[in-house]
Amino acid sequence: MPGTRYHHSNIGWNIAGLIVQRAAGESLPVLYRERIFKPLGLTHTTYAPQGPIPGRHAEGYLIARNGSMTDATDRTFGKGADGAIVTDATDEATFLRALINDKLRVRDAFLLFVHPTGWTPTKGGCPGSPVEGVGTGSASRSYVYLATTGNRIAVLLLNGDRAATGADDPEAEAAAASLYCGA
Repeated sequence: MPGTRYHHSNIGWNIAGLIVQRAAGESLPVLYRERIFKPLGLTHTTYAPQGPIPGRHAEGYLIARNGSMTDATDRTFGKGADGAIVTDATDEATFLRALINDKLRVRDAFLLFVHPTGWTPTKGGCPGSPVEGVGTGSASRSYVYLATTGNRIAVLLLNGDRAATGADDPEAEAAAASLYCGA
């Protein structure tokens, strides 16, 4: 039933991006730059849907079951609204703080989107009822914990991912939770 649970879909994000472009009459790069990156002062953030990634950035690695790593930084071709933004932890935290403090005027919609039926804190003993997010790229993984008050944020960006092997990364998730609890 619509509105009862969240499900991520890359094609869904790309369709949403096409709708936004059509409604605004501007391209996604212009919209991101003029409506988000510049106003929030995100100086280490770019939209790079077709690769290669411009400027200084971390290299990304696929991590095989045996621990060997393959540089997959250039595997960004063809991304769109589903994940072509490259950023650092400071800019990501700045964006999240602006989002939760409603500087982008979408706070309520965001909270309803990520938790349509409400939620309970999962980081026992840590204040703030965090919104949690895990994202993966072709060779990266991110963990984000964000208090709904905006006063506690943890961002852990990894330049390696075991997603291709189907493996979770409990150590990285625990580290991100520890960052959140200590924030």
